[in-house]
Amino acid sequence: MNRVQRFAENILRLGRRPKLGELPPIKKPGESAPTSVDSYWGDFTVYALPFKSTQESLDYLEWRFDQYPLFREFMQLYGQHDDQVVLDYGCGPGNDLVGFLVHTQAKKVIGVDISAKALGIAAKRLALHDINPERVELIQITDSNPEIPLDSASVDYIYCEGVLHHTSHPDAILQEFQRILKPESQACIMVYNRNSLWLHLHTAYIKMVLENAFPASVWRMLSPKLRIVKIVPSLGVTRLRNLSPFAIEPAFKPNMWGVIFLYMSC
Repeated sequence: MNRVQRFAENILRLGRRPKLGELPPIKKPGESAPTSVDSYWGDFTVYALPFKSTQESLDYLEWRFDQYPLFREFMQLYGQHDDQVVLDYGCGPGNDLVGFLVHTQAKKVIGVDISAKALGIAAKRLALHDINPERVELIQITDSNPEIPLDSASVDYIYCEGVLHHTSHPDAILQEFQRILKPESQACIMVYNRNSLWLHLHTAYIKMVLENAFPASVWRMLSPKLRIVKIVPSLGVTRLRNLSPFAIEPAFKPNMWGVIFLYMSC
């Protein structure tokens, strides 16, 4: 597509803008000095094109599952959360906010992020789906302050995908997770791990060998450190090997190690 065609397509997009519902407000509890993490994610966000319809928005979620094999299964998206309060920590432009709100009967889904840009995109996407504002809450936090502005024991489920390792205070954030989770509730956390099925099976074998999608030099660049962690609050303290520097008090007790994920329970 040349420059003229792209310009024409953008003009057509403007004419096809869908009618939006009510934009959910973005809360900003307090100010603190920004870190380099705040600055970076304030300027950049993950890939997020505007959607012309709710169906296009939902189709994108399915496309994402196709790109990341077993992502839906390992992250248990979107599960059963009837009448629950769900926290998406590091919600970005709202992919899984939409997923939880559309595909479950969660009472409320809270999206927390440090990026005003990402939260603005998320708000517009939620308005596209005409989500009841009473079912959603958007909160902008800062990387320099790990405190989560929610009451203790107020959240039924925490979802944190590909975020914790980017933060300056992951240990304090884990402590906050334990504080806000209700007793016997759960969280699912994913951090990067090079030794993963994604890298060695899907990327290195299926994409590089079978599909010849890219050379080996690119494979070495596409080697994330992916690990998926499912946790529930625990009174005990357990040393979490392979999760350093996240192995801190209060820790969470592991009951099964997987190839690219770690389940945690009481």
